[in-house]
Amino acid sequence: MTARPTLFDPERARRDAARLARRDPLCRRLADLYGPARLRPRRPGGAFAYLVRVVLYQQLALPAAAAIHERLAARLGGRPPDAASLLRLGESGLRECGVSRPKARALLALAEAVASGELRPRGLARLSDEEIERRLVAIPGIGPWSAAIFMLFHLGRRDVFPATDLGLRAAAAMLAGEKEPWSPARLASRAEAWRPCRSTAAWWLWRHRSGTIPGLR
Repeated sequence: MTARPTLFDPERARRDAARLARRDPLCRRLADLYGPARLRPRRPGGAFAYLVRVVLYQQLALPAAAAIHERLAARLGGRPPDAASLLRLGESGLRECGVSRPKARALLALAEAVASGELRPRGLARLSDEEIERRLVAIPGIGPWSAAIFMLFHLGRRDVFPATDLGLRAAAAMLAGEKEPWSPARLASRAEAWRPCRSTAAWWLWRHRSGTIPGLR
């Protein structure tokens, strides 16, 4: 089977950036400012550990999420989380690390799905974007945003765009000279013209908003 091109390949990232810059004046401006997307390859601990990270970072400021992530890592002896270790901790153990009750339940639902064989994180890379999202959002507490962040930053998928993300919506407004963040529907509509390179556009918008990319340490 032919390997799927990803944004972990610098040449692929360069081509996607050039393609967008040719198509859209807004993207040309962003390309001039930031260049091609620069994504790091998969992190230690594999797909499960990264999904745990994504859940922890949902709707939290980066410093707060990082502190909780570090406490969890310390509780696990510095080892990346796996399904068995989270199930041993249970809800009370996760709560002691600072994890909110809804997120603790989401992490345990994820761990149970993996332990039962319902979800095989390592096998997700072989699936289409649509199928990955379908399988992940079937787990309580994991929504489309989390699935998108996983696909973009862990798998390097090229055409992922979480239009509900406030950072992306605010960046679009900044570029348009507007004060109020764009609605998800408006941003998603504009992003249709950026297929199949929407991940690069998302990376640019995050950079433009704050210089902070959610998937990077």
